[in-house]
Amino acid sequence: MISFRPLPLLPLVVRRRALAFLGCALAALPASLRAGYEDIVNAFATIRSDTTFPVQGKTFDDIEETFGPRRQPSLSGSYDWHRGIDIDGAGGENILAAYDAQFEKLDYSASAGNYVVLKHTLPSSVAFGSNPDKQTWTTFYTYYMHLSDDSVTLINNQGWAKGDAIAKGTTIGHLGNTGGSGGEAYAYHLHFELRFGTSNPLENQIAVGGLTATDAWFDPHMHPMLLFNPNDATLRGASSGATYAQSLSLLAAGTHADGLTFQYASSLDELPLLNRFDVQVREIASGNVVLSHALDFNQRTGFDATTNALLDVQDTTAPYSAPQFFEDTDTTFSSQLVVPTSWLGAYSSAAYSVTVTASDIWLNSIALMVSASAVPEPSTYAALAGALALGVAAWRRRGNARARDL
Repeated sequence: MISFRPLPLLPLVVRRRALAFLGCALAALPASLRAGYEDIVNAFATIRSDTTFPVQGKTFDDIEETFGPRRQPSLSGSYDWHRGIDIDGAGGENILAAYDAQFEKLDYSASAGNYVVLKHTLPSSVAFGSNPDKQTWTTFYTYYMHLSDDSVTLINNQGWAKGDAIAKGTTIGHLGNTGGSGGEAYAYHLHFELRFGTSNPLENQIAVGGLTATDAWFDPHMHPMLLFNPNDATLRGASSGATYAQSLSLLAAGTHADGLTFQYASSLDELPLLNRFDVQVREIASGNVVLSHALDFNQRTGFDATTNALLDVQDTTAPYSAPQFFEDTDTTFSSQLVVPTSWLGAYSSAAYSVTVTASDIWLNSIALMVSASAVPEPSTYAALAGALALGVAAWRRRGNARARDL
């Protein structure tokens, strides 16, 4: 079995085991809020050999929408923040408990439709967050949304109540299209979420009277692919043994009118694992860092998660994520980072360099340095990283064009 991390990296690639958190849009919360992410990565790495993909018979190739900033397929490509992953299907497929769990609830909402929540326990505690009264966590939750109406009957017939044990791989419903977005019916798919520590979004935690000792003090949504082994031959399907690599490139001036545009790509569209961008502006003569910014999807660094509405707003005043459509015919996954000229200000000249580092959810990183001049000239290097002995196969992701927005 090939290990996904740690990895020997190619020359000139910056790899950060403990990433420096350079900024956070949650200005009211302390910077230490985001400490401990590597411990979370390591904790999920210990259980991923014991998890089950939540749609029976499906693979990573059936992931039709990934976690984090995206362009919504049914709303003319408008920007929002996707809190989970969408797994495509024809309808009726068995939905499986991803890990040994306790039943939490069956519920319904207009957007999520019929959904099930399971509560899970990690083998050991993880230090995370800045709540002085709650500094370690063993709990995480998985959410299974848009379940078919007959899933309600199935669960009621089982008689499951809160706290009942549910073994991994247990059928907890069937893939459906209940719920809706903007009045449009959903395509058949499972919206699958991972929430770490608490099931309660940050907005709900601070809604009444601010954060208290019983709150988590962080937004719990994380990339659900943390749960699964990216080298699993069955889940990799046609690309089993293929090489996974990340790349960064500088696109032509004017791609985005307001600044430098960097293109990120994963060589395999079934592994859309992008998690973080770090931007550093240096004075070339001295090597001093004069500006820095970070965007971290799992930790919400550089985003405002104090309300769901604010999280769905694209802040273009600093380096920002410009996600690309996740098309059915793609064989790679790509996204863009824009570094606005207005943010660079006086540093937008050939006397300064801009280094962008992109990292996946497992902390594998790649870096690219270019000139900060308004007419960019790539200066020192563009590197490929994250190369895992994984061979390249082309395939076509399945899906349709109907709504898939939650």
